[in-house]
Amino acid sequence: MRRVNVRAVMSAIFYILCTGCAWGMLPHDFPKRQTVYYYFCKWRIDRIWEPMKHKLQQ
Repeated sequence: MRRVNVRAVMSAIFYILCTGCAWGMLPHDFPKRQTVYYYFCKWRIDRIWEPMKHKLQQ
């Protein structure tokens, strides 16, 4: 069972990408920065980040 709200992780990643803020400056409203960074790296390594980002941009 997943303990992390994936939607909140996605929102945090988009917040970082849109604002240009550093990972360490991620507001406390989002999941822990380590969690968000883990998912970002995992999705990038698994090559699902780009298609996912492209779909959301459409």
